[in-house]
Amino acid sequence: MEDGESQDMFADFVDQLEYNIDCDRAEDCTAEGSEEETDSGEDEDMSSDDEDLVSPDDAIGSPSQSEILTTAPTTQAVPWIWTPGSHHTPEVQDFDNLASGWAHLISNSDSELDLFLKMFDDDCREICLSETNKYADQTGNCRTKRWVKWTDVTDGELLKFIAVRMLMGINKKPEMKKFWSKDPLFHFPIIGQIMPQDRFFEIHKNLHFCDNTEYVAGNRLFKIQKIWDKVNANFKSFLIPHKNLSVDESLILFKGRLYFRQFIPSKRSRFGIKTYSIVDAETGFILFSYIYSGKNEDLPFSTKDYGYGGAIVLELAKHYLNKGHHIYCDNFFTSPNLAQFLLQNKTYLCGTLRKGRKNAAVPPQRMQRGQVEVFSANGVLNEFWKDKKVVRMISTVHEHSMVDVEKRDGTIVQKPKSVVDYNKNARGIDQGDMQMHFNSTKRKTRKWYKKLFFQLIDMCLYNSFRVFKYLHGNAKFLDFQLQIIRQILDKFGLKKTIVQVPSRDLQRLGGRHFPEYNSSTKGKTHGSRKCHLCGMKDVTGGKRKETRFQLDTCLVPLCIIPCFKLYHTRKNL
Repeated sequence: MEDGESQDMFADFVDQLEYNIDCDRAEDCTAEGSEEETDSGEDEDMSSDDEDLVSPDDAIGSPSQSEILTTAPTTQAVPWIWTPGSHHTPEVQDFDNLASGWAHLISNSDSELDLFLKMFDDDCREICLSETNKYADQTGNCRTKRWVKWTDVTDGELLKFIAVRMLMGINKKPEMKKFWSKDPLFHFPIIGQIMPQDRFFEIHKNLHFCDNTEYVAGNRLFKIQKIWDKVNANFKSFLIPHKNLSVDESLILFKGRLYFRQFIPSKRSRFGIKTYSIVDAETGFILFSYIYSGKNEDLPFSTKDYGYGGAIVLELAKHYLNKGHHIYCDNFFTSPNLAQFLLQNKTYLCGTLRKGRKNAAVPPQRMQRGQVEVFSANGVLNEFWKDKKVVRMISTVHEHSMVDVEKRDGTIVQKPKSVVDYNKNARGIDQGDMQMHFNSTKRKTRKWYKKLFFQLIDMCLYNSFRVFKYLHGNAKFLDFQLQIIRQILDKFGLKKTIVQVPSRDLQRLGGRHFPEYNSSTKGKTHGSRKCHLCGMKDVTGGKRKETRFQLDTCLVPLCIIPCFKLYHTRKNL
């Protein structure tokens, strides 16, 4: 093991050691200030580790298999002879920024709900409604109390159901039934006004996205495929991406029984369903995502030539080749062969590089802090920069150069330009995972396809928020979600009218109040009571006195002078 270098595994091994430390986790290859959350419970993973997995047999949400690349994705018989020195000059095609932008018609007048319904559109909701109602009919022979009252779910009910799940993510409780609890410690009355408990759990039980009678043997993703593909098609058609794209993985926490469930000890969630996504780095918009579903079949691209991670990049990026895009990804995905193939298709790669990758350059055994070694071959730049650890970079975007970077404490350090650009552009899905995690609609469930459905809802919320932020500037994701909930309730109504209790200040300052005598007592025609204000030192500064007068409406005892005037003019008493 080289001094100061990360303990990376050799490339193209199928299994990965549990305690891997990747070079992209060095301090200078991670965004400053990004600390791993340590919340317990049903948390979603927000980190990106480099566990080498076997290739999946199904990846949904990805482009059609009938569409092929302009160049066959096989290794070219070109020798890799690395030349030391910083003389490398990349040949980068200009990118047409004018062609990028939102493909859907959007305007500042679009509400938060309007934007969300552009992602989760009528066709998506129709899939949910038709398949849920069909499944309820197919399984409706039970004679439970809930089933007797079953009626088909409507579009408004589906959106109110989603609004309830959004509220559950914002106002967390240990289990879903607690939201309808009458216990004062759990009482949350708005939920019951949106939807009764029995109806909510009826819909949740029957929630379905496929016709079970049409099951295709061997399709592990049949339960979710139709709705997943439709939502991802909406994402893909919504934005013509900008120059910089990022590719990364996510782990959706799931501990139930599932053939393609992943166990990754180094991730916080450890157990879950793995997805891969491509993101527009400028807007943070998720272009599409697909699910890892097993190991029996190969990807359509050569995992032997590019590794499994490289084959994923080619699958995700197949629609964006020959347009001059720059793709940023970590060392799970990158390799010299992948960089060369993308370069041949006028697409450019930048990322960290795992130690021992096939055809990669070899750095010196010992490097001093701040030392940089540069190699180039076949249009590919390979940099080795020693900070606390050796950072390995591969790029067809950059020539070697060092730039000044200001740290948090104000000191100036020099870093390779490729490292700076990588840190800026490669964290799109990590940022999305972090924001979706805090107020997620996902809850613990035994049905994996329901977990993935609510992951889709989270993605729709996040993508519509990115569009809203583009239109209106700075905004908070929580405020955006709350506005969607309010607009759903305004549009489809509540079970009961919410009675707002007016504040005491409004009654006191704006009401028509007149003095009257206190009620009589046994010894007096007009009884005496202690003045409400006289004892308040910060108001009158005096001792409490007794008065014969009170307000005619709220019966508050007050001295005529000066307490009556103070009580009706001063705020925050």
